[in-house]
Amino acid sequence: SAGAGMPMVYNVTVTSNDQDTCERSQFSLSAVLPLRWTSVFSPSTLNLGSGETQSTVLTVQSPATTTLNNYPIPVYARGSTGLVGSQTASAVITDLTPPIISRVRAKASRGRATITFRTNERSRGKVEYWVAPHIVFESSIEPGNVTRHRISINGIEKLVTYSYRILATDAAGNVGISATGTFTARR
Repeated sequence: SAGAGMPMVYNVTVTSNDQDTCERSQFSLSAVLPLRWTSVFSPSTLNLGSGETQSTVLTVQSPATTTLNNYPIPVYARGSTGLVGSQTASAVITDLTPPIISRVRAKASRGRATITFRTNERSRGKVEYWVAPHIVFESSIEPGNVTRHRISINGIEKLVTYSYRILATDAAGNVGISATGTFTARR
């Protein structure tokens, strides 16, 4: 699996099942791809004697705009007698991009801090906060995947400055992390 627009590499193995009395055979390889995808076999032809096995590398690349999905990639070996074998590979396009965190705001008063922020994709947020770097606390994780986030933290002490950062996790498990900010409860 790979992200959209990233190369995917497959090992393709071909074995000649010709009879012992046959000459060496040349096999050419091809793949059937979705529209605008590209592929390269290296090498693109194999010269095999009876019972011999050789491998080639197939590199497949999708456009950067490819939607997340599982795409079958049929691979064919053709000899002098025509199609002699086929196998289907699977190209899985996955989300490799973490959420982008923006519009971060922190307000603290009366023993409570509220952190609001947005993400460019649906995600679950949580806040890590601390006074000393070796003691880090975590807020609870939001119950649903949203793009507008609001996380409350109770037990904030008055006139203590806390550092914090936001972690947003999308459905694919990618984690976006904000820059570190601070808040202080004044009342």
